[in-house]
Amino acid sequence: MKRLMLTGTVVSGLLGLFMAYRVASGWLLARPERQVTIAVAEPHERLSSSAENVRIAREHLPHVTWAIDSQYQIRSDHTYLYANEWMPEGNRGEIRFRPLAMVVVNERKGKTQITTLVAESALLKFASQFDVRSPNPGRIIAGALEGEVSVAGPEGLMIKGRNFYLSESAARMYSDHPVSFALGPHRGTAGQLQAELIPAEYTMHSDRPAIIGLKSVRLRRNVKMEVVLKNKQEPLPLHIKTAGSFEYLVEDEVAIFEAERAQKDDVLVYREPVAGQTDWLRCERLTLGFVPRKPEDVANVPAPPTAKPEEAEFRRIRTDLRFASLKAEGRLVRTVSTQQNFKGEMTSLVYNAVDRILVMSDPKGVQLWHGENRLQSPGVQIAIGEADTIGDILCAGPGVLETRDPATQLIQYAAGWKTHLRKFADPETRLDVIELNNQASFRQPGQKTALGADQIRVWVTPLSLAPGRPAPSVASLQSGNLQPDALNIQPRRLLAEKNVAMLSPQLEAEAETLLVDFEGDFNRQPGEKKPEGQKSAGNSSEGMLPASGNPSSAANTKPFRMKAGHLKVLMKPDLKTGEPMVSDVWTEKDFQLSQARIDNKPPLDLRGQKLHLKNEGEARQVVHVYGSPAEIRDSGMLIRGPAVHLDRTENLAWVDGAGNIQLPIEKDTSGQLMAQPEILDISWQEKMIFDGRRASFDGNIFASFASHTPEAINNHRMNCQQMEVELTQRILFAQQQGQQPKTDLAVILCKDGVRLESYERKQGLLTQIRRANVWQLRLEPATGAASAIGKGKLQIWRREPESTIQQASATSARANRPLTADQSPWDYTSVDFNGKMIGNIESRGTTFHDRVQVVHGPVETSVATIHPDQLTKNAGSMRCDSLELIQRQPLESAANASQKPWMELFANGNTILEGNGFHARADQVSYDQSKGLFILKAVGNREATIWREGPGGGVPQTAKRIEFNPTTGKLDVNQATSAGGSG
Repeated sequence: MKRLMLTGTVVSGLLGLFMAYRVASGWLLARPERQVTIAVAEPHERLSSSAENVRIAREHLPHVTWAIDSQYQIRSDHTYLYANEWMPEGNRGEIRFRPLAMVVVNERKGKTQITTLVAESALLKFASQFDVRSPNPGRIIAGALEGEVSVAGPEGLMIKGRNFYLSESAARMYSDHPVSFALGPHRGTAGQLQAELIPAEYTMHSDRPAIIGLKSVRLRRNVKMEVVLKNKQEPLPLHIKTAGSFEYLVEDEVAIFEAERAQKDDVLVYREPVAGQTDWLRCERLTLGFVPRKPEDVANVPAPPTAKPEEAEFRRIRTDLRFASLKAEGRLVRTVSTQQNFKGEMTSLVYNAVDRILVMSDPKGVQLWHGENRLQSPGVQIAIGEADTIGDILCAGPGVLETRDPATQLIQYAAGWKTHLRKFADPETRLDVIELNNQASFRQPGQKTALGADQIRVWVTPLSLAPGRPAPSVASLQSGNLQPDALNIQPRRLLAEKNVAMLSPQLEAEAETLLVDFEGDFNRQPGEKKPEGQKSAGNSSEGMLPASGNPSSAANTKPFRMKAGHLKVLMKPDLKTGEPMVSDVWTEKDFQLSQARIDNKPPLDLRGQKLHLKNEGEARQVVHVYGSPAEIRDSGMLIRGPAVHLDRTENLAWVDGAGNIQLPIEKDTSGQLMAQPEILDISWQEKMIFDGRRASFDGNIFASFASHTPEAINNHRMNCQQMEVELTQRILFAQQQGQQPKTDLAVILCKDGVRLESYERKQGLLTQIRRANVWQLRLEPATGAASAIGKGKLQIWRREPESTIQQASATSARANRPLTADQSPWDYTSVDFNGKMIGNIESRGTTFHDRVQVVHGPVETSVATIHPDQLTKNAGSMRCDSLELIQRQPLESAANASQKPWMELFANGNTILEGNGFHARADQVSYDQSKGLFILKAVGNREATIWREGPGGGVPQTAKRIEFNPTTGKLDVNQATSAGGSG
């Protein structure tokens, strides 16, 4: 497009035409410098020629053979005129010279300049009667150069034509015949010439025509001009032609090419920089403007006629001009460069060479093509830098910019805007800024990516060659030496503001602002460093259970969706492909990042006030989320805290400060598959580290877990100072969708002041409460194993739904069901121990060690307890070295439909049993709640002893084995060693 500026050089050819006119007409219009001296003779009488006249003719008119021996030779100070005859013609006072030759000698800047004019005939009309003996016939008022006319002058000046006519009264000189002209290597032709003159508005000297200057020159019919440019010191012709007209307005210093008729773009400017390749501009009207080459020349322009007209000078044509402006206009203005693969269409193209501004406009949209790139906008303005570099660019009005694939012609890249596109230099960064305003957008349809915002700015390196090379000038672009692949334009920053929307197969985002830096720098925020000493899941198998599985690098096929206030992205070249790759992402203000899963599991979801995502390609990402709280959800897992960190490469998540985690569990604490997955909810006050399989927590930890079975709903709550949770399978944060292994609780380890609560509900009724206080507790839900380290305490409240109680009451006559008749709603059991507790939740058996004390009996409410020193009715207590507690469930059968679950106790070592109305001592004691029966045993040579109140009471009974039912009072003694017997 910039090559159109070269059309300014057409001024060289135009000035050649004007110089020729000035010289050729000067002898007619200019006032003689002194009186011309000639010999007196009659018409047709030969005048002797002087040696000087002959020398001038021989040197400067060698092609005019008759000039040396011409009949008439007239000389002034600078002009030599030759003619063979003259004679009056007609009765209007006209004189014909035939043939006519003239030589004008001028001294300019110390150099002699010669101009010659030759015509077959010259017909002149003077203001007074012409007589060769009277050399002052007055001014010429009309004239004609007839037949073949040629003019030659300095710098290769040449004009050829026929029949040039001058009329003082019409203030016009014209020729209706073809004319050709040249100046140096420049040349041109036209079918007609017309010059409009400036008539004097006052009386001139008697020997001078009433003409004071030239107003305009107009060429008509098939105007053709050829201006020769320089390309690598080689001549490069530039052609201008039109079937219409060319006009030069002298006072305005404007040249105008016009089509033959309206609606026809036959003004053509073209050149052929390389054989077979053409650059051209076509329009209906082409206007070229000029200004003095030196600004001070404006002050030297002759003034208009003064009060003394006899002193007025002839207004000469200024030749020392430079190109100032170009304007191409019409229904369709087209410009094409086959060499640069460029094409443009518009209705107006204006170039201001003084301000160096190029403006293209079209109400329907200027369209520019460069290769497979297309730009469309109602107005395009380009500023040209001092070194002919491309400066600011403004595309006003709605527009598009798109690039197509050369093979398929499908759109590869597209940009759009509603108000303007602007390119300008940023003085701070020394980069170029491209700004799209109002409904701005970028699209890559083939990649299914798009970016939209109210305003988008892109900072790019200035248009340049290979790195280290200076920016190309407009002239270098015009010369055709620049190859497209030599351009090196690199983006450095992108800023999108207001209503930002981004779409790609990997990410769909909405934000208030988006800032993208290319090859920028970044820093970690506090707390982003991976905890020291923590081993990743990818390189370690240490843990409470053997590790299984390895992180996968397969990418997720569902896109991320993000909503954020302010979004910042750092792009770096991919080490493998060199393509831009997202290296870091930061957000400010509230944000949400989610990713749906193809396996229909709960989606990945991140929320908070700030986000930093570090990406190293494939599935190697580190995510840091900050908020009050910050949240990461994935596959049903939730991690919440003030600063949540996720390293997908190391398969590691950690939280600094208080937080919460929720893990989906499919099996209950006994290892039984639940009807639906439940959530293990753990909160803490200090920190959490999770490697996908093992999680450790510190600081006042609270955990809760619910399990659903067809028979009951259980809710568990736990509190401690340290906790570790291990899963049966590792959750892989980088795993491909659909390949995540199913995982359940494997181990729960609690330390330091452990408190455990468990609530069971059947048929909507609370049926069991378990509370435990221990120093350390370990649960293995996968196997049902449970263990604890005391000092500890276990409390159990248990009852059956009302329907079960009523069924039990209907069969209360059975002797071995004493407790079913008791209307107290709760059975209470309390176990204190000082050593270990080992059990199995699935088998419902638990063993306590070291100074064990158990209390059992009915209570009225779920908060009531029984003190061992204040036993209530039907309550009892027992102390021993170790105790095994088993909770039995009736077998499922019609006969057992009304039977309640019951408890069995097995005490061992130094066992002391107390109840209302009795107490006993033995080495071993067992209790079966379903029968209400105690069995006391002695070991070795020791004896079991029981004391009872009532008739005959107070006397101990000893034996090796004693069976006792406190409800019925029945006592069976085996191998008695003292008083007593069956009761």
